[in-house]
Amino acid sequence: MKKNFILAVFCLIISAMTFAQVPQKMSYQAVVRGSDNNLVTNSEISVRVSILQGSIDGEAVYTETHSATTNANGLVTIEIGNGTSNDDFSAINWANGPYFVKTETDMNGGDNYDIIGVSQLLSVPYAMYAQSAGNVPDVSGFLTEETDPTVPEWAKAETKPAYDYSEIYNTPEIPTIPTAVSAFDNDANYLTSYTETQNIADVAALGNSLNTQLKNVTDPTENQDAATKIYVDRLISRIDSLSLRLDSITTAHEEILEDIDLRFGFTDERDGNHYNMVKIGNQIWMADNLRYEGNTTIGTTTSTTIKYRYYPNNNSSNVATYGYLYNWPAAMNGNSSSSANPSGVQGVCPNGWHLPSDAEWRQLTDYLSSQSEFQCGSDSTYIAKSLASSTGWSSSAEICNVGNTPANNNSTGFGALPAGFYSGSYYGFSLYTGFWTATENSSSDAYCRGLHYDTTDMGRNESNKDYGRSVRCVRD
Repeated sequence: MKKNFILAVFCLIISAMTFAQVPQKMSYQAVVRGSDNNLVTNSEISVRVSILQGSIDGEAVYTETHSATTNANGLVTIEIGNGTSNDDFSAINWANGPYFVKTETDMNGGDNYDIIGVSQLLSVPYAMYAQSAGNVPDVSGFLTEETDPTVPEWAKAETKPAYDYSEIYNTPEIPTIPTAVSAFDNDANYLTSYTETQNIADVAALGNSLNTQLKNVTDPTENQDAATKIYVDRLISRIDSLSLRLDSITTAHEEILEDIDLRFGFTDERDGNHYNMVKIGNQIWMADNLRYEGNTTIGTTTSTTIKYRYYPNNNSSNVATYGYLYNWPAAMNGNSSSSANPSGVQGVCPNGWHLPSDAEWRQLTDYLSSQSEFQCGSDSTYIAKSLASSTGWSSSAEICNVGNTPANNNSTGFGALPAGFYSGSYYGFSLYTGFWTATENSSSDAYCRGLHYDTTDMGRNESNKDYGRSVRCVRD
C-alpha cells in the first residue's frame, strides 16, 4: 500500500466557555503530505483517532472516526471527542495516564487506514483534569490561621516615591534600559559586530553530506584531497590513451611471439618431438604429420574400439618424415565427436592444440578457394597443389594434379606428404594421403580429408573408423 505521511500539530485546547460543564473535546490539526513529500491539498480523507492508555502499545480506551477535507495548504482540522464513536469520551480518567494519541488515515476517504504514528500526551488538558479533581478533601484540620502579608506605609500612600525599593528585601538589580530599541541602530548594550568561522568539515558534519557543489577547488596534491571534475576528466583521458597504447603494444607483442613460433615451430612437451607450424588465413596448423606414440599400441590388425597406430607403408623408418597412421579411436583418444569450429577435441594432439573438425577443414579449403595465389589455373577448386609437399609424390601428366611438377607444390607451406593409409594392409604410399577429422558420420565411420597424386582438389570422404590415417592438429 502506498505510504503517506502526516506532520501532526496537536492543539489540545479547552476553550474558555461560560458553561457549567467542561467541553469534552480537543482540537487536532495536521499537515498531510504524500509519499512524494508533496502536500495533499483540497482532498477528502478519513482519519481514525484512538486514545491509548499506559504505552504506545496500550489499550485503546476511546476510538472515533472523522471524514475531513484538507485545505489549500494541506492542513486538516478535527475535534477529538466530536467524531463518530461507540465510546464515551467523557469517561476517560485523565489522572490514570500516561495517554497516547494514535492516528490512522485513508488518503482515499475510505476505511483502509494506514498507521501514521503514535504520540504521547505530555500534558493532560487542564480543564478535563480539573473536572476529575471533583471534590477537594476537608483540610480544616491543617489550616487553623491565615495571616495577610505586611505592606509598608509608603506603599499605601497615594504619592509613592520613585523607584524606592529600600524597604523590600531580596530585590533584583534593575538593568540600564537602552534609550533606543531599533533593530537597525547599534545602540549601547546591543550587538555591534559578529564574526563566524567555519571550515568544510564543520559544514559536512551538519548532515554528513555537503549536498551541493564546491566551486573553484584546486587540483589535489595530498592523498586525501578532493579532485576537481576537470582533473578527473584529464586523468580518464590519459588512462584511455595509455590503454590504447598498451593494446597496441600487446598486439605487437602477440604478433612478434606468433612470428617467432611460425619461424621456429614448437616442441611437444610430452615426448620432445619438434614440429613446424604454418598460418593459413586465421588458422595455425602443424606443418608436419603427428609422431606421438603415447600409450597407443602398434597395430597389426584393425579395430573400431581399440586404439592403434601404424608405420606408414609398414616401415618404422618412415615415421620421422611421414609420422604415424592412427585409427579414429586413437586420433580421438577417448573424446566424443564434434562438428563445432573449433572442435574442442584435443584427442591425440599436444597440449594447446586440437584435432580439427570437419568444419575447420572446410574453413581451410574455403579460404584457399578465395585466394587466387593458391589456385592452379582459374578454377577456385584447384587448391590441392598448394597443400601438397613438393617431394614424395608419384608423377602425373595432367596439369594442376598434385603429381604434375611437384616442385611447384606447397605454396601454403602445409606440406602434405603421401603417407598412404592402412585398412588391414598398407595402400597408397607416395600416391595418397588422408587426414582424420573430429567429426563422425555414423557409428562406424567418420569424415576425413585427402589428397591424391592425380587430382586437383582436396577430397572429403566418409572413412571406416578402423582405418589408419595421418593426423594434423590446429592450435587452440
